[in-house]
Amino acid sequence: MRRLTAAALALALTTLLAPGCKHSRKARAKSSEDDGQLASVVNVADPSASVQLVRGFYNLEANTWRWTMGKFTVSLRPPAGAAQNGAKLELKFNIPDVVFNQIGAITLTAAVNGLALPPEAYNKAGNFTYARDVPGAALAGDAVAVDFATDKVLPPSAQDSRELCLIVTSIGLAAK
Repeated sequence: MRRLTAAALALALTTLLAPGCKHSRKARAKSSEDDGQLASVVNVADPSASVQLVRGFYNLEANTWRWTMGKFTVSLRPPAGAAQNGAKLELKFNIPDVVFNQIGAITLTAAVNGLALPPEAYNKAGNFTYARDVPGAALAGDAVAVDFATDKVLPPSAQDSRELCLIVTSIGLAAK
């Protein structure tokens, strides 16, 4: 799969997401304007935001969440003023029992435009929010790549040919 630069991705998304009707979608993130640009917050169940899920995400399940691979990337629009004030990155996810019982504790890392953020270890199954402050220097431009990685994954098996790790519901950058 060919890797797109943030600028090329933003241009492609602008074309794909250009407003075609006067009604905004209820599922569109509140922090995103209906202007055809990238959203600052991606609800993985929103079909219009799925183009921002660059790699490492599987198809939508139960109309609300997606499995991820051990490495996954999303493209986000920095909120207004983020280049000066920074922003807060939030990943809302679940570590299911089926994963935790087989691989144990998971450490999650993230990088915004290549700037590494502090990792966090998760020592049980359940719902979590990975939240980190992101300095303004990492948020210049119309789009930023946010790369996530875990130190362990549930490998493909006879029951499921996919590499599975987290169940994600939303990823976003909030203004500070």
